[in-house]
Amino acid sequence: MRPGTWARWIGFGVAAFVAVPSTALGQEIRGENEFPRIRIQGRMQPQFYLLDNEPYAGAVGPTNQLFLRRARFRFRVYLQDNLSVMLNPSFEGSPATVRIQDAYVDIRLSKRDAGTYILLRTGQFKTRFGRYENKSSTNLPSLERGGGEGQLDAASNDLFKDAGFLGRDVGIAAFFGNTASPAHWGFGKTPNGETPKHGWGVAVSMFNGQGASAADVNNKKSYGARGTYRLLPQLDVGAAVLLHDGIVGTDSSFTNIAYGLEAEWGELAAPGLWLTLETMYGQAFTAAQPWMFGVSLIGAYHIRLKEGSTFWAIEPAAQIDMGDPDTDASGDGSWLFRIGANAYLTPKTQIRLMLENQSFKADGLPSILGVRMGITVSW
Repeated sequence: MRPGTWARWIGFGVAAFVAVPSTALGQEIRGENEFPRIRIQGRMQPQFYLLDNEPYAGAVGPTNQLFLRRARFRFRVYLQDNLSVMLNPSFEGSPATVRIQDAYVDIRLSKRDAGTYILLRTGQFKTRFGRYENKSSTNLPSLERGGGEGQLDAASNDLFKDAGFLGRDVGIAAFFGNTASPAHWGFGKTPNGETPKHGWGVAVSMFNGQGASAADVNNKKSYGARGTYRLLPQLDVGAAVLLHDGIVGTDSSFTNIAYGLEAEWGELAAPGLWLTLETMYGQAFTAAQPWMFGVSLIGAYHIRLKEGSTFWAIEPAAQIDMGDPDTDASGDGSWLFRIGANAYLTPKTQIRLMLENQSFKADGLPSILGVRMGITVSW
């Protein structure tokens, strides 16, 4: 990074802390009924991998790497009770770069204590497709959603991100529902703090279709819809569709479409079993538009330890993922297996260790085997 860029970001950080010297990170600066209020949160995630990936060195890099997966501050400014702004700069990757991840305005149209909410969001944020993709990276039991650095972009999450369905874009979305749905938490409050028996949420969205920090290029938009419903106290299900537009070659009218089905059992970092199952089916972002398929199952079992123990909790975790970039072709799919354990030093500080294997259906292609370790800290 150039010295001038470092200086600007250091100056920005110093100014933020000088402006709010009495602020505890992650807490609001002003009183409950005073505006504007500022809430500052952050996360730091150094990561290391050691993988037998030499046959793919040209695509995945070295066999071992120590890098900063994420270092982020989240600034949410509450301008009034129903109006807030989110800014989320991030320093990440290898080589590391600084970029804006989220930058959006939330306008809540429903009353604060209503049993249902109506919210409009505009700016840059994640598309409403993919349950695991929309989980916060502060607490991912598998460390990575897809293959991660050192592996090929062949997992289902990677395929559908490359096709334009997952990740951040610039647009606008409308959210409806109640607060019991984990896919739409935080947009309102239920009367008297009661949780509805069957939580639900719906999101409809429109995006440029070009990805993060990119302007529209063809006078067309991407459109999506997603809904979730809580069948049982521990079981939440959902479905999504996204029509993505872009330019392939000289075709400025290109569109590809994807469908998703999802289910989640339990709650992340809560005692007991947590599982999420997701399937995605859609067209690749190429002129031929082959149909892709992906399925991913991630699970963890959270065990709280006695007070005074070295660790706050222990969490065995595993992931099974299958990605197929062309359902009409044989031998082009891949499997990703992860198994390991997450040791919680505190509720927001975890040491994660995963044994990983990425294998390929094509004959003669060697698999990638190794370990990935990370420390995830949030505040």
